[in-house]
Amino acid sequence: MLHQTTSGKGRRSIIFVHGNSQSQHTWDRVVDVPILRDKYALTTVDLPGHGASFRSNEPSKDYSLKGLAQHLVAFLSNWKAGGYLLVATSLGTNVVAESIPFLMDCLGVFLLCPCISGEAFTAADVLQPNPNLGASFLAHPTGEQLDAALNDLTYERDSNIIAENKKWFMDTDPAFREAVSQSVANQDWTDEIQNLKDAGIPVAVVSGAADQLTFPAYLANSSLPKWRNEVILVPQAGHCLQMEKPGLVAGLIGDFASDCFK
Repeated sequence: MLHQTTSGKGRRSIIFVHGNSQSQHTWDRVVDVPILRDKYALTTVDLPGHGASFRSNEPSKDYSLKGLAQHLVAFLSNWKAGGYLLVATSLGTNVVAESIPFLMDCLGVFLLCPCISGEAFTAADVLQPNPNLGASFLAHPTGEQLDAALNDLTYERDSNIIAENKKWFMDTDPAFREAVSQSVANQDWTDEIQNLKDAGIPVAVVSGAADQLTFPAYLANSSLPKWRNEVILVPQAGHCLQMEKPGLVAGLIGDFASDCFK
């Protein structure tokens, strides 16, 4: 079972999934915003190999995109009835999109700085040609490589956000990065855009306009039906949007939840 923490005062559930080499605590600033905390039950989860969740003895199985999705599906299968929303960022958006065909009670998906694949999109359409990006998928990058990669997470290179992400990176199972990068190299995924379309549920897409890791508006050219009929771009924000602009992100999640839970 994945490690999770639930807070908030509401009856309806919103579940948050982090990105590569982060932890459930990447959402702390968002779930502490009263507009969400006072109205919903907010659950943040550590993916396998991250935070307080288990370290795998079979990393190629458990840490592949499909393996991560299987563990998330198993976690959600034990969820209380009544439906829930999923909120995910970065690599977590891939995990959620791989999970969707196997979920019965998900009422909506909120994608933050997504990197989902599908249709005719290639990696070159999704990932920016940033030479620092590769360090995020190395088991043991050098200190210089890691610092360069973390500096590109935020628009203003916020030292506190960078320090938190560095701690989570160091706490993540190094075998995770090796396994998930091999999974990506093998193109071991499904058509994630089609998965979300087939689910027939609302999908919100929000990105930092100054994201240096993914092209923030690439999904505007996809056939994915989008909440408010647009990719929402947040000015002066990068790839770690949930930490840079938590109040704004919480407000958008709250509006999305109001529409989904009608």
